[in-house]
Amino acid sequence: MNPAESSAKCTGAARALRPANAANPSETSAACPQVGCPGPPPAGRTPALSGTGCGRLRRSLYRCHIRGVVGCFLLLLFCVFSASASAAPAHRLIADPPPALRTADAFLTAEISIAVDNEASLRDLLKDGAILELEIQASVERLRSLLGNAELSRQTRVSLLRHDPLSREFLLTVPGAEDDTELRDRNLTRLLYAGWKKLALPLVPLKALRDEGEDEEFAVRLDIALRHADVPPWLQKNIVFWSSEVAPQLRFILPFTFDAAGEAARP
Repeated sequence: MNPAESSAKCTGAARALRPANAANPSETSAACPQVGCPGPPPAGRTPALSGTGCGRLRRSLYRCHIRGVVGCFLLLLFCVFSASASAAPAHRLIADPPPALRTADAFLTAEISIAVDNEASLRDLLKDGAILELEIQASVERLRSLLGNAELSRQTRVSLLRHDPLSREFLLTVPGAEDDTELRDRNLTRLLYAGWKKLALPLVPLKALRDEGEDEEFAVRLDIALRHADVPPWLQKNIVFWSSEVAPQLRFILPFTFDAAGEAARP
């Protein structure tokens, strides 16, 4: 019962109990305590909540807090999974035919042929300002059973791919080229074929293999990746969930033995 209702009830009860000859209204207030009326609260004060009301308020606030925390957590999970799905690679590297080894000019050489599926999407990506790099990591190891493999050589070759909006040409640097040769073509398919279809990477001098001994077992490891060389222009202000990967990495392990007499790498 609020204070206003208590005061009205008290006044009604006092009038009923007041004697007929009582002319002073102060006599009514004397009768009020006899009927259990609390009276109005003092001016300028708010009635305190009871213990039960405070408990209900605390429980209500606690439930609201828990719901808010759970809601924020679910929203964060939704954002993470959505960003992960949108950042999934939309392209795939294709090595056809698979990498092969040969000897030429006193070097063991890896022959690699790379293509990219979904060229239409790749073309749009480049025209939007993306700069891509094809990275090839190659290493030659001598295999040992008891100890760890002995690394004879390791190298990384990078080919940059971009679009020039002024000339409307696609530009590509050839990995492994001695000079900074940059191929240009408005036809992306033709450019990729010229730059990545027939790659020949010298890996290790034949003399280094010969010094290891005849009929030793070796292996060439190749890791090929296509990624963004820099943050794309449309993601410079929001890179929280950004991945530089454009296509999943390819990995090849090519075991061989070296015939010192014929200087040939046999798989």
